[in-house]
Amino acid sequence: MARQGHATLSFGDAVTSTGSSTALYPLGTVRTDETSAAAGCETYRYVYQNEATVATAAGGLAYRKCTAANLANFWEVGMDVSDTKPAFAVGVYQSVLGDTKYGCVKTKGYQASMKKRIGTNRNWLVGDFLVAGDGASNDGMAEAWFSASTGESKVSGDEIHRALERICGYAASTALSTTLVGKAYIDLE
Repeated sequence: MARQGHATLSFGDAVTSTGSSTALYPLGTVRTDETSAAAGCETYRYVYQNEATVATAAGGLAYRKCTAANLANFWEVGMDVSDTKPAFAVGVYQSVLGDTKYGCVKTKGYQASMKKRIGTNRNWLVGDFLVAGDGASNDGMAEAWFSASTGESKVSGDEIHRALERICGYAASTALSTTLVGKAYIDLE
């Protein structure tokens, strides 16, 4: 049985950086920071932001740009869900990461201001599963997954599809359907 080695890497930039034009670390590098005694350790991934269509926003979901053209670059991301699938959510932006810049997205830990979908029945309750919103008007937004079927054991095909999407995390507190952000525990590692 072979032993696995672990390297310690010292990071010279902040996870809230607006990005670097050159790669400072290998893409996909895992970074764990102890942010506070209350929040504990949070995990980040080093990515390449390559999406000019939709500007990034702190608290917005980042999606892998998994297309036939760029399967080789697994850690190339953007905030435009129309160019990919909600299941390819990979992390949460911690700042406005510039286009064609390298930086970090949070993949695990507490997020105080996560972008959320608004509208009728879009409340978050503590412990709700959060999934990435789909459709152009929901770029970078999370929403609570729920079944629209009431009083029945059947769910629609669309609901099954949503249930099988990748869970982004869990609501950390109640957020009303009219609020633009909510508190969440991110779990995308």
